[in-house]
Amino acid sequence: MRRWAYAEYAWTARPRLRTEYRLQTLVTRGDARVRRTFIWRDPFRSTPRIAKQAGCPLLVLRPRFYCYSSLGSRIETLLRLELRNVGAKTIHSYSWRHASPVIKANGGFGCEPEGGLAPGACQRESAYMAWRGPLTITIDLVQFSDGAVWLSSDPQSRITRAALDAGSRAAGDHPLRVWREGGVQGLAAALPRIHMDVQDTRVGNFGFYVGVTRAYVVAAGVSGGQVEATLLALQSGRS
Repeated sequence: MRRWAYAEYAWTARPRLRTEYRLQTLVTRGDARVRRTFIWRDPFRSTPRIAKQAGCPLLVLRPRFYCYSSLGSRIETLLRLELRNVGAKTIHSYSWRHASPVIKANGGFGCEPEGGLAPGACQRESAYMAWRGPLTITIDLVQFSDGAVWLSSDPQSRITRAALDAGSRAAGDHPLRVWREGGVQGLAAALPRIHMDVQDTRVGNFGFYVGVTRAYVVAAGVSGGQVEATLLALQSGRS
């Protein structure tokens, strides 16, 4: 699964309901060493709140705080949760966020499950939590495998409609030019590089990046006879 953070650091581990430890083999200078990592539920932090979002195709399940540590290291905190696709279509990618009045406790992630997230399927998520503070888990964006998008109406969302549309239009224009010059082969070669070739002048605009991703999904999913019309619609913002 591709995953990118735009605020916090990610830390991934295999979740269970109660105390656990994981054996991890480290190899240094040819010698193998075994390090035990212990993970347990944090009894001193309240369960994060889940934002109520009408129509959201992702359902947040079982957000919990855990502590983890290994011998010789300090105790750290981990937030774990599951996201279930409660919609009728496969999800290509999504963005979720943990929001808090404590500025440094805010963070978010964009995620692209390998092969997509099918209807009814769950995806485990986790986030390293260095700062204490009340948290609310919210979904900012869900993009389906056909390029359709569900977008949060939360004014604090990191992804705005304007930035999403701007990225879609800019990226729609690029493969349209490539298609007209190089046909199917040129388009196929250009799509893996679309994020590098479509530059955003507003550095750090995550919504624009997601808009480029949407153009990639749409362009990659259309057949030869539909490419021109689809890219024109994407370029004009009518798709």
